[in-house]
Amino acid sequence: MTDDATNIIAEPNIERKPLDLCWSDYKWPLLFLLSMSMMGLRFPLGYLLVPIILISRFRADRYDFMIMITLFFGGYGLIGETTLPVKTSDIALAVSVFGVIVFKKSPLVKKMLGLLLCYAVILVFLATFSEESMMIQIRTIRGYLFFIYFIVPLMIFAGRRFDIISFFGHLAPYLIIICCFYVIDGFIISGHILLPNVHIWEDHFSYFYSPTIYGIGFFPRIYPQAMFILLLGMYPFARVYKLGGFHWVVMILALCATRTFSIISGLIATYVMSMPNFKKVIKYGIFGVLFIGFLYVIDIFLPKNAETGESTMRIYSSLQQVFNVGNIQDDEDLAELGTGRMAQALPKLELVSEMNKEAVGLGFLHEELTTNPKYIIDNLYYTDTSRSEEVATGVEIEPVQVYLSCGYIGLTVHLLFLFLTYLFIKKYRYSYYYLSVLFGFFWIGLAGFAPLNSHLGLILCSLAFSVVVLDEKSRSEVVTE
Repeated sequence: MTDDATNIIAEPNIERKPLDLCWSDYKWPLLFLLSMSMMGLRFPLGYLLVPIILISRFRADRYDFMIMITLFFGGYGLIGETTLPVKTSDIALAVSVFGVIVFKKSPLVKKMLGLLLCYAVILVFLATFSEESMMIQIRTIRGYLFFIYFIVPLMIFAGRRFDIISFFGHLAPYLIIICCFYVIDGFIISGHILLPNVHIWEDHFSYFYSPTIYGIGFFPRIYPQAMFILLLGMYPFARVYKLGGFHWVVMILALCATRTFSIISGLIATYVMSMPNFKKVIKYGIFGVLFIGFLYVIDIFLPKNAETGESTMRIYSSLQQVFNVGNIQDDEDLAELGTGRMAQALPKLELVSEMNKEAVGLGFLHEELTTNPKYIIDNLYYTDTSRSEEVATGVEIEPVQVYLSCGYIGLTVHLLFLFLTYLFIKKYRYSYYYLSVLFGFFWIGLAGFAPLNSHLGLILCSLAFSVVVLDEKSRSEVVTE
């Protein structure tokens, strides 16, 4: 990274610098991400390289280490929940709790931990109104508490200076490489090699000895788990760096490989929201609408999925659902909205009403462990009758899922918690960066991706929160000196 690029101060009227990356900027991110892919494929070398690289970067470059360890803890399509004997998200939670015990706490950290404690107590209290076992509910509640990960980046940079622009510069290569992984898996390999642990419909895994490859001419949908981290890059790409033609091409192709309209729209919305002035918001907002319109027209003429009826890029079919809202006449029409997400939600919302649990919800049920017949429903809205019997949870719309679990009281507390995390740092110089990331994850959470009641969304949001705090702390120390 050039010196000019790393010394930018991201203020509204600053002139952005080109994202000028060289091989040395890509070297360690590429080696680590390839090692994560090998680990995800269960290739023994990956299990050896990942810890070696982490230790090396911890000693040499804390920015790299912080990004790498966050990707490791979240998995994000590179490694999965069964890659190690213990879930990496559980390791992240354990490390965070350890940090709470040993880390020297500033007034802000104390306020955040107090807020988290109050949030946890309220959720557990609401859980007592459910007939489900508390031991089962705790397994689900812990997903709501992963904001505690904010303590980990603070520990990594304890006693060290931190510059958020340097963080942006270190983050950029990871984002570009991940986009390249999507392009290679989606359009060249046509399989799951570099991203072996994204969702695969056939319910099997891609191993190095049995890789999932579909063959030439078949362009699989590569689910967007690894693209979640791109939300961390929308602010710096909008305010700090000018992307080159190559960067834009690989990002657009990667988004096409995901064929996920909520991710595409979420990234565009976050990018536009991050623009430093109103004129640019209008300019890029219009461009974004025109770009989606262009893809919509192309998608009309592409072949449709024979089983689901969805268009190839899923833009046409997704927008058609929105356009058809005015034609809804009954619950079956409503159930077709959101690629079946309302079909997931309707009978579960009906159960909440039948049990008079609007205020406190059904409890933090578990899709696999909950067996209480009171919480088992027969979902008649599904076209696949083999999965019609299910637990009254697992809705891919974050606010609806929170409401099902803990009612309108819990939903209010959940939203208030997220708002207060921003309010605590509102006066910090880069607080808008955190707000943009929070906004992006809330957006994609409406479609069930990386919701803010799971480790997938909260680990990255808490990282954004922490880098804002670290930069403010370092800047205030310089002023004091």
